[in-house]
Amino acid sequence: MFIDKALVKMNAYRRGFMNTAIISSKFQMAFPKSIREPMGLYSGQSVRLIPHGRIIEIVPIEPMENLAGILKGMDTRIVREKDREL
Repeated sequence: MFIDKALVKMNAYRRGFMNTAIISSKFQMAFPKSIREPMGLYSGQSVRLIPHGRIIEIVPIEPMENLAGILKGMDTRIVREKDREL
């Protein structure tokens, strides 16, 4: 396994400024409390993993029950082109 020593040193330097996690031998990762709590993440929650080159974006997936009322007050009027009016 190739380990970029410069990257390891950089991560060690940044530990005071950035949150880090370690991937286990089973490819599991624990989120630091400083990330988990403010974002409201909980055990068993599903997340979507989106790769961007060497960066992985982690997006929490909200259960449908939590989305009730999210569009309340939204303007539902549709402006149509004249040739498409009903």
